[in-house]
Amino acid sequence: MTLKSDIRAKGRRRADPNASLGFSNEKFIALLSQLTGVQPVGELGRETPLDLTSLEAARATLLFRELYSKYDDGLPSESKERTTWERFQMAEEMCRQTNLRFYEVANRDPFWVNVRRRIWTVLGKFDWDEASKGFGHGPGGTTRLPKAKSAAAYKYSGKPESTSGNAVLASCAIAQVPLWTQSVLKCEDGDLDEWPEDIREDVRAELSDREVMLRTVEDIRRRGLVIVDGNSVITVPKSYKTHRTIAKEPCMNVYIQKGIGRAIRKRLYSVGVNLDDQTRNQRGALQGSLTGELATVDLSMASDTLSYEVVSWLLPNDWWFALEQCRSPVGALPSGEKINYQKFSSMGNGYTFELESLIFWAICQQVCCPDVNEREMSICVYGDDLIVPSIHFEALVSKLREAGFEPNSKKSFSTGLFRESCGKQYYAGFDITPFYVRREVKHLDRLFLVHNNVYRWGDRTGVDVSDICASLRRLAPSSWRDPRLPDGFGDGAFIGAVDELRMDSHPHGWEYWQVSALAQSSIELEGDLPVGQLVASLYATEARSKLLSRSLVTRLRVMRRKVSRKSYAVPRSRHYAGHGEASSYCPEWAVDTDLEFPNLEETISGLPVRAGRFKEIKILIPRYPG
Repeated sequence: MTLKSDIRAKGRRRADPNASLGFSNEKFIALLSQLTGVQPVGELGRETPLDLTSLEAARATLLFRELYSKYDDGLPSESKERTTWERFQMAEEMCRQTNLRFYEVANRDPFWVNVRRRIWTVLGKFDWDEASKGFGHGPGGTTRLPKAKSAAAYKYSGKPESTSGNAVLASCAIAQVPLWTQSVLKCEDGDLDEWPEDIREDVRAELSDREVMLRTVEDIRRRGLVIVDGNSVITVPKSYKTHRTIAKEPCMNVYIQKGIGRAIRKRLYSVGVNLDDQTRNQRGALQGSLTGELATVDLSMASDTLSYEVVSWLLPNDWWFALEQCRSPVGALPSGEKINYQKFSSMGNGYTFELESLIFWAICQQVCCPDVNEREMSICVYGDDLIVPSIHFEALVSKLREAGFEPNSKKSFSTGLFRESCGKQYYAGFDITPFYVRREVKHLDRLFLVHNNVYRWGDRTGVDVSDICASLRRLAPSSWRDPRLPDGFGDGAFIGAVDELRMDSHPHGWEYWQVSALAQSSIELEGDLPVGQLVASLYATEARSKLLSRSLVTRLRVMRRKVSRKSYAVPRSRHYAGHGEASSYCPEWAVDTDLEFPNLEETISGLPVRAGRFKEIKILIPRYPG
């Protein structure tokens, strides 16, 4: 190491990346105002009206309107809470009114008959065997567990909760996982059921496999589940004006809902709607801003206004019955009050996103193509982000309102040069997507993120932001002020052009540069969850046991090759994803199965972790990418 690089390294070690900085929101706004020549309106510019008369005006006013629109200072706000619950009650009232009139409207209008026919054609026959392949826990909290304990290991531990309508489905799902079955049937004295071991084996030897399964399912339903009325309504940050209401579902309801949601997602993919990819909507917004031929539509409170009778009327009986079984009919408010939902499902439900996408797709298609056997290929649907030919915009808005949905006039565009969809905004074909400051910039990691977003915004829009970037870098400790990373390698340091980066040569080869950057450490939480951890490892959220087994085999083979080249052995008690322990069980049938690899960090560990402090790490950057 040279003397110069040694001095830099010592300086970096002295700088605490978690120390507070002197960033000011007001000064940052003033710098942007000076750059764009636009005077922001309201606190932190959030009331700035959108000016679409020119590219420069649209770019600047959109930036100021959105920059701090999702800022969360972490402080309680009575006005936010009041607005949030007013919107919640308003959505329920909208659903109630839709429930009263929709059957009469739909039965006398051929339009809705054809919408239903389209949905029935896409869905086909419901199959529980297919849905069961997609069963899995969601990433959030549940009625039993808070967000802090949302890891799969917690959800596979303890007694799961379910609504009464979902109890049989939940019992059947648990019975498919022997370890989970043993866990939920565990009695207080430690036995797995009431029978002594020798008697249990003798009795089971006389029963057929079907009888054993039926008895197991009944035992789980009777003794292994906690029956609850429904979900719990909570709020999460949305914007500076209001929070967003979501529902924490019982864990077993979500487990079943995810399977149905994935079955709907698969069928939508067959008609060109890919709910795993937003880029088609984004390309549609770009095309609409260039030609004016496509309109973008956004809905207000779409999930909360999906009324019960609309779903009941539009869906086939077998699909509706499956959805109805695992939905939560009752919601518990923070005040303790319980309400019977007028909506069919809400955010937090495992199939809401797919269900609303299906209904919106069918409505859009029928508006554009009265012949039920035809499809308009330019239609794009991703949740409540819709794109249709501009000539059908007014007709679509009218039909959406008939079904109880309300388009957001501030985010729907059918004329002019501006379009927005799925997080991208375009003006006359130019990308003017803004960036956001969502949290207080107190530490170095947040400063890196703000600087890098400014840099990317300038690169995206063609605006010279070098002076603002230089001003932001001066707030950092001297050892961190120089750009270190090219874009695409994260936000662990300031990014910049290749010719201005400060990078060291890798000590063991010429193929890479070596750069110091910040990374957030992960701390494994303590807890005695042996069964939950093991089940979470073998039956992960995004992959079933075959996927995991294949990945384990592949990872073990790689590690054996590495071990064979070194003199040390890898401890068998540790797995190779970085956290915790994993079972050595690996079925032979999984070795040659041609399946995609799951996310190893999520599937193998199954262990709860939390974010720790930021620390300095080394990043390798290829000298010759590609």
